Amino acid sequence: MQIPIKSPEKNGRVERFHLSLKREAFTNVVSINLLQTIKICREYQQYYNNHRPHQGLNGKIPYENQHPSNKNIVSFTKMNHLGGKIISFEPKKHLVA
Repeated sequence: MQIPIKSPEKNGRVERFHLSLKREAFTNVVSINLLQTIKICREYQQYYNNHRPHQGLNGKIPYENQHPSNKNIVSFTKMNHLGGKIISFEPKKHLVA
């Protein structure tokens, strides 16, 4: 199915991702060329899918839904994304013997 031109209401998920990309990745970044823009977009996509909590998932990270074995979490590690523009806290898993 092809989405008509100038009808963002028919493609809400993509529009929401674009808004997040614009606000979180490109607010303080000016890309110099297409390759830099692609790199920023790919890095943000990685962050969006694997580290960022989603409102539609009740604040969970999509990765957590695929791997629900995150029950042995004790502490967190600070991670920088997009050169420190975005910071997330990742759980450290500790094996219980």
